[in-house]
Amino acid sequence: MLTSAPAMADAQLDTAQLSSYCSLPQQLISTLLDMPTADLVRTLLEKISVRAREYGELTSEKLRLGVELENAVRGGESKSRVLKGSIDKGLKEAADLRQKLQAEGRHRPKR
Repeated sequence: MLTSAPAMADAQLDTAQLSSYCSLPQQLISTLLDMPTADLVRTLLEKISVRAREYGELTSEKLRLGVELENAVRGGESKSRVLKGSIDKGLKEAADLRQKLQAEGRHRPKR
C-alpha cells in the first residue's frame, strides 16, 4: 500500500535546535517553514555551509591529532623499551662486577 505523504512528513522539526545549530533566530526558522523566500533559504543554506565547513575542519583536526597521539604513544613505548634495555644491561653489568669482586675476594691471600 502506497501513501501519498512524503517520508519526511513523519519527521518532527525542532526549530529551537535548528535555530541554535545555524545561529539564526528561531522566528526566522519558523518563517522559513511557513513562508519560505529565496533570501531566507539562501541565509539558511549559507549558515549550514559554514557549519559543514567547520565540521570538516574539526574532523580533519581530530584525525591529525589522532595521528599525532598515536605517534607520541609509539615514540614513548619505543623510548621505554630502550630505557628498559639500558637498565637491564646496567643491572647485568653490576651483577657481573659483583661476581668478579667476590671471586677476587676469595682468591686474595689473607694477611
